[in-house]
Amino acid sequence: MSQALLTGSFALRQHIHKHLANRATAMASQGSKYYCLQYKYVADIMEKRGPHRDAHLGAAKKKEEAGKLLIAGASGDPVNGGLFIFKNASKEEIEEFVKTDPYTKAGLISSWDLQPFNAVVGTEISSS
Repeated sequence: MSQALLTGSFALRQHIHKHLANRATAMASQGSKYYCLQYKYVADIMEKRGPHRDAHLGAAKKKEEAGKLLIAGASGDPVNGGLFIFKNASKEEIEEFVKTDPYTKAGLISSWDLQPFNAVVGTEISSS
């Protein structure tokens, strides 16, 4: 094979690779960003949450109505934590949510963890 043909073939492969990489980057930036927020509750959450529950659920409902919260709920049996999946909400926005959550203010959250969530399968992913 001639040197010119090899050089042309290499240049074409580089062009295709660059094009695909740029397309993948563009698609990723158009996709949704998810975060998973996990709460660990105090041991006696069920006895203490009553006076704060409506406000706690109301704050979550506002995020859902704004299109920022996909699903949330208590976890464990007995209940020992909470799990929230946020969509297209910034880390700072979620941290503010935690800070202002009535459960946090009432001392019902013993710890919390916020992590990026790489959603790859599910109905929500197909519609994004």
